Amino acid sequence: REFAAVRSLLHLGPEPPMNEHGARLRQLRSELVTIGLDPGEHLGLLARVIGIDPAAGYVAPPRDLSRIRGLTMESIRAWLTALAVEGLLVRIEDLQWADQASIELFTSLATDPIAGVRVLATERLEETSQSAHHAFDVVELQPLEQADALELAESVSPGMDDAASERVVTLG
Repeated sequence: REFAAVRSLLHLGPEPPMNEHGARLRQLRSELVTIGLDPGEHLGLLARVIGIDPAAGYVAPPRDLSRIRGLTMESIRAWLTALAVEGLLVRIEDLQWADQASIELFTSLATDPIAGVRVLATERLEETSQSAHHAFDVVELQPLEQADALELAESVSPGMDDAASERVVTLG
């Protein structure tokens, strides 16, 4: 299953305009119906998680944090289960910056896996981290040599001039 539809629901960066929240909410509702999840049960929980403002037209979940946390985790796992029919890779970059709730979710995916869901996370070990390494298989990678990094930059963006390649490699 193509993950592009779900990827476009996620918005990282500056706060999107309200009309974009509405479009993302409609897309989420449609996606839930398509994968067989009840929007009445999951829409408010998932919309909140992916940053859609309640003013876009959904009922925000109750403020009882002990109840909402469990319901949200269940809803996310149901969503991933439905999406994983043909296999799903969840890629998490910069795990060291994840909040505790996210760490708990990622840890639960490692300790109580969902069939067809694979998780790939990156983390800079030199930075402060809350992650629970004991739940994950850790593969430590060394930085690429300069020549290898330049070759990778060129393979990703053929025709990139030397100055741009050097900037990409320098920025990491």
